[in-house]
Amino acid sequence: MEGETSSYDSQLYTQIYRDYVVIPCGGCAQVVERTKAFRNSKILHECTVYGLIDRDYRSEHEIASLKKNGIYVIDVA
Repeated sequence: MEGETSSYDSQLYTQIYRDYVVIPCGGCAQVVERTKAFRNSKILHECTVYGLIDRDYRSEHEIASLKKNGIYVIDVA
């Protein structure tokens, strides 16, 4: 998810997604990069990895492309 360990988002998502390990990754680019890397390295782990980023004026096409890589976009910027 976007944000830092001490951010409001991190605290909120930790409460909302209690069945998941929430790992703040900084900015959007880092979330996308890390999510893709972990999803493509299944031989190294048995985790199912998802990314969560802000909408930030993304097109529906871009959102659909991100979703194919396990990266979900919330409805607000």
